[in-house]
Amino acid sequence: MSYILDGKKLRQGRSFTHNGFQYPANWLTLSTDEDKAALGITWQVEEDTSYNPRWYSSRGVWRTDLEDDGPDPNTGVTTTGLKTQHKEVQDSEAYGFLRPTDWYVTRKSEVGTAIPVGITSFRNAVRITCESRKVAISSATSVESLCGITTFPTLAWPKQSDYS
Repeated sequence: MSYILDGKKLRQGRSFTHNGFQYPANWLTLSTDEDKAALGITWQVEEDTSYNPRWYSSRGVWRTDLEDDGPDPNTGVTTTGLKTQHKEVQDSEAYGFLRPTDWYVTRKSEVGTAIPVGITSFRNAVRITCESRKVAISSATSVESLCGITTFPTLAWPKQSDYS
């Protein structure tokens, strides 16, 4: 939303020139609606053209590719749906949480040194959280519900510091 004069946006707190007169930076703030109208200043509500392509195919139109589609009979290609994409994101995030502690597992395998209980508990909690999130994603019946589910207000990732 903005004030418009002669097809140009006027910014609050900035001076402007009209018909050879310089108006101070505070003029829009201090002037009345009548003052603005006398100069030809109008108020324009701008249409919000932004949308999140993660959920919308176009403004106000939810995507329809919730499930995988395919395989295509001609090419054999399967188009990955939103559920599969978001499950893959969960796997990737879980991997990111597990990776810093992978060396404990390698050390256990190579030399037999026990993995600390806190590390094992943390790694199990990450795997359980990941699976719980993927089950929630699978339960989505529409793109709208998937959008709400993927905020995961009750399924936060565990913190390794909580298991030390």
